[in-house]
Amino acid sequence: MYCPNCKNKALENAPTCFHCGYDLSKHRKIKVDEEDQPNRFDDRIFQKAEYREALQYDPFKDKLKIHLIISGLILGAGVALLIILFVTSYFFAGGMATILSVICILMVGGGFIYAGICIFLFLR
Repeated sequence: MYCPNCKNKALENAPTCFHCGYDLSKHRKIKVDEEDQPNRFDDRIFQKAEYREALQYDPFKDKLKIHLIISGLILGAGVALLIILFVTSYFFAGGMATILSVICILMVGGGFIYAGICIFLFLR
């Protein structure tokens, strides 16, 4: 089971989340109707909304979405600074401008690599 508050894996039969202290006892008591009891392997149990949500949740993809946003911000900042340096004619025009230009190029390259890794892991 994963904690609905912090999205980390919760310990087996623990009343609270080890990571954030969220009360898990109310989420562990999922009631099953009497009609579902005779056959434990019946698929009707998994048709209920509370089970479908639990089976479809993937905390790894939620964390990757955050990394994709961060990589987009890095790419955007690097491209914006490169455009500013190019428009103001300071692109490799002096000592400080050269350092800023190299930093911007590294930000854009690193952002592309970071985004590529995140997309690869997200699609697997």
